[in-house]
Amino acid sequence: MSETTTIIEDRLSFEFPAGWHATKFDDWQFYNTKMLSMQYQSKETQTLHVELPSGEKTVLTQSISGMDILAMDTEKTLWLIEVKDYRPHPKAKSKDLHDFSDEQEFIKLIDKVILKLLGALASLLPAKINAQNPEEQAFAEYFLSAKKLCVVLHVEFETGELNPANLYRKLCKRLRKGAIDATPRIISMNDMQDVAWKVSSSEF
Repeated sequence: MSETTTIIEDRLSFEFPAGWHATKFDDWQFYNTKMLSMQYQSKETQTLHVELPSGEKTVLTQSISGMDILAMDTEKTLWLIEVKDYRPHPKAKSKDLHDFSDEQEFIKLIDKVILKLLGALASLLPAKINAQNPEEQAFAEYFLSAKKLCVVLHVEFETGELNPANLYRKLCKRLRKGAIDATPRIISMNDMQDVAWKVSSSEF
């Protein structure tokens, strides 16, 4: 019988059931040495000028990026998982702090998830054909046989800091337009919904 797979991401430990194929995608050699080498060079291309619903204009940075974890279940559903841990910790820097009462922070988070999702999906076919690491190549080939895509944002935050329902509506709207996943999941350790894996704190 196959064993469970454990992946550590930031301060969280993800345990996937036996029979699943799971990998920490942003550690892939192919992703880090090949895909990231194609980053935008022009500052004009790197930035997006966005008008918020309030009418305020802001500038967002776009770059090639990838989801934290990819996992395929026994039904051949490919789960694309992005992990954000906004819980305070002693080593937190000012850039790690977020004010989610600000509409702009919501948009930045959704944009990051979308860019990471597209980056991960765009990496799989090249990795299947050209990856030098046999394990990564095998993962890519297997993931490309998926019958369904499911997007998951695992986000940990202080109580009252973030409104998951508001975030969910915005994420659903974006993913539905792209015909990727009409029912994404936003989960946390306190609300794992219907996912089959387990998550626990992994403090170092």
